[in-house]
Amino acid sequence: MNEKGLFSKPKFSNSGYYLTSGERTKVTPLIENLASRVSGKSEEEVAKDLLVKMNLATKRLKEAGNDKRKFKRSAEEILISGERTGCTDSSTLFAALCRSRGIPAMQIVTLMVPNAIENPDSFCDGHFFTACFLKDENGIGQWKFVDSDSGKTTIDDITFHKLNLNDRNITKRFYAFAYSRDYSEIENDGVRIDSIHNMLELQRKAFKLCDKDDLYINRNKSR
Repeated sequence: MNEKGLFSKPKFSNSGYYLTSGERTKVTPLIENLASRVSGKSEEEVAKDLLVKMNLATKRLKEAGNDKRKFKRSAEEILISGERTGCTDSSTLFAALCRSRGIPAMQIVTLMVPNAIENPDSFCDGHFFTACFLKDENGIGQWKFVDSDSGKTTIDDITFHKLNLNDRNITKRFYAFAYSRDYSEIENDGVRIDSIHNMLELQRKAFKLCDKDDLYINRNKSR
């Protein structure tokens, strides 16, 4: 994996690390209560049902770009409020719910590549994904990721994708610059993701430092 502009490296071989929680993703009795209502024959089915239950228990606000609660709340605070201000809240609450059911969960923070290339000094687009280490019926685990902010309320509509452990291009549009058990722990030169301003600063710095040839959108041009 190319590490230029990577602010938090993944620990793919230590899935147990992602069962532990940080400041934002702490598992509490309230989180456990919601997660206890979930069923499924496999861990992937459980994870999908957790996402459904989360989307039914909380509302994803459509106009929350400048919401002052962004990058400030814990999973429990998000659940109590009944409102998610964006993909960060969605990933935070979903990660906590997964861990409460014994499923390792990782937050993946990305920048939106097309917008970054077109506006390198002023772009402000990115996304949080959630990756889970899911075991099959034979106990064999695999890292898979999902867009935990999609708002799906039916299990059949939710898709987990295999996570490429060597490629930071999560999709054709999104490039990862941090893999973390808790986004509050991501830091670069003293800047943390604890405000909208700092989030944008880290996105821009990550794009500036990353290997541009490693971006999916540039591969056909440079290789």
